[in-house]
Amino acid sequence: MFLNEVLPPLVGKKFLLFLDSWKTQADLTKFRAAFPNQDSQLLIFPEGSTGYIQPQDHSLFRFRRYIHEKIEHYTQINRIEITITDRQYFINMHSVIDNQLSAPQFKDLIKSGFK
Repeated sequence: MFLNEVLPPLVGKKFLLFLDSWKTQADLTKFRAAFPNQDSQLLIFPEGSTGYIQPQDHSLFRFRRYIHEKIEHYTQINRIEITITDRQYFINMHSVIDNQLSAPQFKDLIKSGFK
């Protein structure tokens, strides 16, 4: 969907797309099928390089995912009814996560990702 519907209106005839090495998104045949006549390139980051290229993935976003999983588990264990397609659910979820990560304990962690 992303390659066929979202990306085409946003790029010109010539562009460079950076992707992580996940097998589902780093498929060159899908990329070429979506952009057959364009002078575009696909750059795939090597496996295991995320920590060097995107340091926040190993620090801040790891905690973000952890908190998100804990909230999800809580809603499942306590059988709290949620509508996964409800926009307000996602707004509330990210509001709680941002609130938790704004605690003083995370200040150095957040700074370390921008060095």
